[in-house]
Amino acid sequence: MRRAPLPLFLLVMSACIPDQDKVTDGLDTSDTSDTAPVDADADGAPALLDCDDTNADVNPDAEETPYNGLDDDCDAATPDDDLDGDGFGLSDDCDDADSSVNPGAAEIPNNGLDDDCDPATLDDDLDGDGFGLSDDCDDTDADINPSAEETAYNGLDDDCDETTPDDDLDGDGYGLSEDCDDTDADINPSAEESSYNGLDDDCDESTPDDDLDGDGFIAADECDDGDADVNPSAEETSYNGLDDDCDATTPDDDLDGDGYGLSDDCDDDDAAVGPDAE
Repeated sequence: MRRAPLPLFLLVMSACIPDQDKVTDGLDTSDTSDTAPVDADADGAPALLDCDDTNADVNPDAEETPYNGLDDDCDAATPDDDLDGDGFGLSDDCDDADSSVNPGAAEIPNNGLDDDCDPATLDDDLDGDGFGLSDDCDDTDADINPSAEETAYNGLDDDCDETTPDDDLDGDGYGLSEDCDDTDADINPSAEESSYNGLDDDCDESTPDDDLDGDGFIAADECDDGDADVNPSAEETSYNGLDDDCDATTPDDDLDGDGYGLSDDCDDDDAAVGPDAE
């Protein structure tokens, strides 16, 4: 076999020996493309830890900015929407900071919140009379409010004003159930009956206002309403000094009409017998 010339052999071998300046402890450090960390957006977070290496504002050290549609802090556990965790995002939730306020909640009246995120559901003025609970004494009845007129004796404070009476309108201390005239404070069960005024002052029908003696004749028809034996139907009793039958033409004395009463006339039945007779 023929051998190659020595100089050519040495030339080939020298090409296969690595440059000692590029070798350190047996490692080739001339190519660092496989070991240098990649940080395309230069935000300080390597691509392996950065969930968006094209946006320097998105990295594990960034603060989450709600509602921008980005995972700013590269932490899926940090919410970008539905911050209160009630299952409704900001587009549907009228208060994304309160989990009790959302479209699936029931409206709680008079708490000042739109619990169900529906303005059509009333929180106040439930009866729609134009007055909220702070002014309306019954927010379930539209007929009861400060502008309503008080309806007497219905048991309701229609005008929401306790100074407007619903009963005992005359202020005598008796309601309609006991007072026979609730428009006159002088007429009530504790009043004294005033005779002949045409009123039931004491609200007691058994107390007479007229015909005080109970003989069946009122004062206008009889001459003594204090004596039941004196009335137009009674018989005249002579010489008792009374007009028993309330008829002035019926004599009580001087029955014979001679001008002398019994005290002077010795026979009051005979007009021919008397002090002046012959």
